[in-house]
Amino acid sequence: DESNPGSEMYFAQSGHEDRDGRPYVIGRMHYANASNMHPWRHLRAGVFVIERIAVEVMRGKFGYASYILDIGEVPIQGTVSGTGCSGRKFKETDNPYYKRGAAREAPQHLIDKFGELTSGLYITKAAIAIANSHYPELMTRVIVLRSNWLFGAAFRIFSMWMHKRSR
Repeated sequence: DESNPGSEMYFAQSGHEDRDGRPYVIGRMHYANASNMHPWRHLRAGVFVIERIAVEVMRGKFGYASYILDIGEVPIQGTVSGTGCSGRKFKETDNPYYKRGAAREAPQHLIDKFGELTSGLYITKAAIAIANSHYPELMTRVIVLRSNWLFGAAFRIFSMWMHKRSR
């Protein structure tokens, strides 16, 4: 958090391979602290993870990678970058970055391209657009664990923004 405050990284390259020998990214949704997320810094950190896994896929000639996202509760609070969890609820409405107008804290050409990042939904949409533009077909599958109906509905919206192979 010192070098990229507000990034709230709740997903990372796992350092492991799936059963087909391909690398995967793993995320724990409840490590994301929506009340401490700077929209543009969080997007930058997310793109960094996408680029790291893309380099690993290209170097190893794996073809594709996977993403595993665990939606379930996490009993231990994050301490490094993702500071959410431990049964605590974090609201975007409490976020000081949004309150001060951080959705506009980016070069104008990025705001023109992605709009003002006024919520996690817009950050996700921008990250998917960047991944689709620069790394189409990187993810061969997305696996969601311990999901509920609300996330299922949101994921249907996210999947419309994804490259058709990753849906």
